[in-house]
Amino acid sequence: MKDFVPLRSSLACLRKKLVRKQFSIRAGFHSRRRRNQLMLGFSPHASIPRTSSFFLLLVAGLVACHSYHIAIAVRNSTGGPISLLEVDYPSASFGADALASGGDFHHLIQTRGSAPLKVQYTVANGRQIQITGPTLFEKQEGKIEVVLLPDGKAEFRPSLNP
Repeated sequence: MKDFVPLRSSLACLRKKLVRKQFSIRAGFHSRRRRNQLMLGFSPHASIPRTSSFFLLLVAGLVACHSYHIAIAVRNSTGGPISLLEVDYPSASFGADALASGGDFHHLIQTRGSAPLKVQYTVANGRQIQITGPTLFEKQEGKIEVVLLPDGKAEFRPSLNP
């Protein structure tokens, strides 16, 4: 417990300063403008106000963040309409109820982990088609074109940065 004595005394000191600051602000020892500045943590003598430095840190944090996305475009070149289109990728999936012949479906994804891209759909005669494509990895970005061809085939055109 000896190690925590300086911490306790510094906390007590901070508490006393805060109480004194609140008392002096409430007691009216300052002008209304100065009271507002004290309450907001603004010091007119500082080169950068505290609120501005907070916003600078916030902007720096947002600029440093980067999300990795993959744009997927599915084109129906089967020669007929398809239904129940589902695209599975690592950690999630998306799809459409129906896609007309020659139609496109676009979706933006973000991968978590690694797994192959899988496409499944139902053709007009009721047959279900399942196709496995390239393996996607976390932190990849770019685009993939999936062209659905006749006879249950597909062409995958990835353009990804690892």
